[in-house]
Amino acid sequence: MDKVYFRQVLIRDKDFLYQLYKGNKLQNRNKISGASNLHLNTLCQILHLIVNNVIKVDHESGEKIKSAKRLPFLKHNFKSHHKFTEIYDSPQENKVKILRQLSSVYCFLLEPLFER
Repeated sequence: MDKVYFRQVLIRDKDFLYQLYKGNKLQNRNKISGASNLHLNTLCQILHLIVNNVIKVDHESGEKIKSAKRLPFLKHNFKSHHKFTEIYDSPQENKVKILRQLSSVYCFLLEPLFER
């Protein structure tokens, strides 16, 4: 992904992403359910980059994601480019269903975007 384009996307969606980063599980589930398709696509792109180590998550946050038992789900859905594009191109309801399952770990997943 082009860095300049990705930077523009992050600037455009920073409020949405920051609310996910600061929210608890219930708030995140509600935020994702009411999100636009554009916001969901941005979140999918970020998760794909995190799982493929383009955006690095520190060791402590990685351990918390493992202990929450969300790592296999993340890898299954966002590691391969084929699966990622399948989710990215799917209807909004499918994206919401997948992304809501990660509601408890967005504070760890989005930490590299807001803590540096």
